[in-house]
Amino acid sequence: MSRVSSLTIGNAPDLVSQFLETVLPANPNPTEGAMGVNGSDELKQAEQTLKALGKKLAPLGNVRERIEQSARAVGISQTRAFDLWYGKARRVTTEEVAHIKAALRKTVRRGILNDIAEMRTRLDVLEARMDAGDADFYEPAVDVLRQAHGVGRKTNGRRR
Repeated sequence: MSRVSSLTIGNAPDLVSQFLETVLPANPNPTEGAMGVNGSDELKQAEQTLKALGKKLAPLGNVRERIEQSARAVGISQTRAFDLWYGKARRVTTEEVAHIKAALRKTVRRGILNDIAEMRTRLDVLEARMDAGDADFYEPAVDVLRQAHGVGRKTNGRRR
């Protein structure tokens, strides 16, 4: 069965979640409390993650728009987002870093699911074109091969 046709509405979000968990772990430092973290590594990580979030939310926008969109997605003030963006913040809480990563994860996940839905639509359009243009496409010999690979015409909104 091909990978694209094996994706269903039910398991696509699970696959996306598994992928994102490997790329962006939910809580990298579970032993840290909600106290402020002064380390430059954590501040740099918050800055880079916030910039990545801004790039995903407003890919064609200017820096100001990216900061505004990022602040709104994370749930922090624009001033705080500005300070984190430009590395002016003196400290960052573990909670803030977790919120920034969660917002990025949610944005990436939404983008991936939108891409999957777009690909399904394209496949349906291509299948409809092939149905309309080639009467011999569904002859018995071809139907056997299609069933063997798990590809088929849609029936009641689902693939056979």
